[in-house]
Amino acid sequence: MTVRAPGQGGGMKIAMSPDGSTIHMEAEKLTLEQLSDSLTQFVGRPVVDQTGIKGNYKVTLDMSREDLMSMARQIGLNIPGGAGVGGPAAGPADPSGGTSAFRSVEAMGLKLEPKKAPVDFMVIDKLEKTPTED
Repeated sequence: MTVRAPGQGGGMKIAMSPDGSTIHMEAEKLTLEQLSDSLTQFVGRPVVDQTGIKGNYKVTLDMSREDLMSMARQIGLNIPGGAGVGGPAAGPADPSGGTSAFRSVEAMGLKLEPKKAPVDFMVIDKLEKTPTED
């Protein structure tokens, strides 16, 4: 499957291995900040780009089906646990476990390392169904 981004954005090609165990994703134009935002879903915690490198790059990621299922669970999709039906739920990718998300990043010459850093986020403390006047 090929997805084209609007405007100056590049396309993304997504292919599955014949046995369905690996998803190959190839983005034509991706900044490292966009890559770090995308990786947040796979590793289960915020990923912050601290490289200082600007520009668009061709990025290739090979993800296991387990990484994708874990990401789907994290964003709230009701996916059965583990690789098989009724198996244990897979957790977020772990840098010490050598999951495919981390191996793909390392293959690009980048390194994901856990550390504490300030992160921007938004908190919604109240939501009303009907709009009110300002």
